[in-house]
Amino acid sequence: MKRIKGLLTFIVIAFVFSSCSKIENIDTSSFVQSSQAVSSVTLQIESPKPITTSADTTTEPPGDSSVTSSSTEETTTTKTDSSTTTNPPATTTTAATTTQPAQTTIIDKPDLTPTTYNPLNYSEQKGVWISYLEGVLSSPSKTESGFRAQISAVYDNVKVLGANTVYVHVRAFGDAYYPSEYYHWTSKFSGTLGIAPAYDPLKVMVEEAHKKGLSFHAWINPMRGPKVADISNVSTAFPIGQWYNDPTKIEKYIVNINGYYWLSPSYPDVRQLICNGVTEIVQNYDVDGIHIDDYFYPTTADSFDAEARSLYGGGQTKENFRLNAVSSMVSDIYSAVKRINSKVLFGVSPAGNINTNKYTYYADVEKWCSTTGYLDYVAPQLYYGFNNQAMPFEATAIKWNNIMKNQNAKLVIGLAPYKIGLVDTYAGTGSQEWVNDSNIISREITYSKTLSHYGGVAFYRYDSLFASNVSDKVKQEIESIKQVLN
Repeated sequence: MKRIKGLLTFIVIAFVFSSCSKIENIDTSSFVQSSQAVSSVTLQIESPKPITTSADTTTEPPGDSSVTSSSTEETTTTKTDSSTTTNPPATTTTAATTTQPAQTTIIDKPDLTPTTYNPLNYSEQKGVWISYLEGVLSSPSKTESGFRAQISAVYDNVKVLGANTVYVHVRAFGDAYYPSEYYHWTSKFSGTLGIAPAYDPLKVMVEEAHKKGLSFHAWINPMRGPKVADISNVSTAFPIGQWYNDPTKIEKYIVNINGYYWLSPSYPDVRQLICNGVTEIVQNYDVDGIHIDDYFYPTTADSFDAEARSLYGGGQTKENFRLNAVSSMVSDIYSAVKRINSKVLFGVSPAGNINTNKYTYYADVEKWCSTTGYLDYVAPQLYYGFNNQAMPFEATAIKWNNIMKNQNAKLVIGLAPYKIGLVDTYAGTGSQEWVNDSNIISREITYSKTLSHYGGVAFYRYDSLFASNVSDKVKQEIESIKQVLN
């Protein structure tokens, strides 16, 4: 009987796909992938036993602001690392591979065609993160000429440092720093959410980067959405606005976690939205890469995706279901980029602790780094000193180097100049290292270059190096960085 049901499901899907004249460019592999996903939901394939995790003993929040699973209030300070001691369970099981959330079939619009742009990328990335927190993006000029001068000055500093790549925020909270079909305008440039500025900031940022020979990677946060206080102002012309106003989608497709709405990647429609946002960037702008960081699941609470698991889980544990959901999202983004321009890079910057990625954020970084079809480079946030008690820099870098089984993927080491001269609260016995020692970043660069999968380094973040009020210790470190970077 199960075989008959599966066959009937396959026939129905085939009929629907053949009858839908608006669907373009669906190849055999995507059809099989979609039919397998539906079949897996119908047949309820048995999944592995649950995974249990031990509690963290020291936790430092991830990401480009102090946003955590327990508190998502944004700050304007630093990108903080995850110096956690999350350990894998004593007995682990392999994440389910036969039952996954329904796969997204990327359906191109008729005018969505590959581009011929030849991206500017370097064999050794020397990158700087330019976050929405930086002065240039938090207080941008209201005129194109003014903003062009602002971003040009930023790029000049990046060049003087010896860097060749910038990862620049173009979507931080389900908004857009460019005219988008799928996401509302950010309030940063016009002053009002949903209102367009008098110019296209992304166009300006890409043009000015290329004038100076900098590779431009558009940085998006795919799952993090608007504040609860702002979302009612999001137009229903956009999916997030529609889902907020739809009682069948609110708290399912988008979920309120401590004051922010987060997109749930287990729904195919949500992953389709994320991919649509990626493809329009790659098609409409000469970006050299698409970049995401470590904002994956914002909570371990069961309620976040309970309904999705009942629809698509096929009996999987919560842990395996979420690992597969995030991996599907990452794979879908990678495919979306490559469908428009196979030479444009896709990179992920996960938390520095491999176990925390897997057991707290449900990001299967080992899988992504060992299997083709997920990323071109990984830039783990190794925001640790050499004496960090839980996560010493050298030992952690070696762990990341060891999981790089995909020979086509590069390891870019994320470094933390924002810690220079400050107490490292989460470093245990190494908490005073950044105060007492000097040239930590430059020494970490030198060590990173000894790794067999080394593909570069990246610095979080721009203002930590070049804000007008940086300390003399930072200025001294910059001179050391220049010597080893060039």
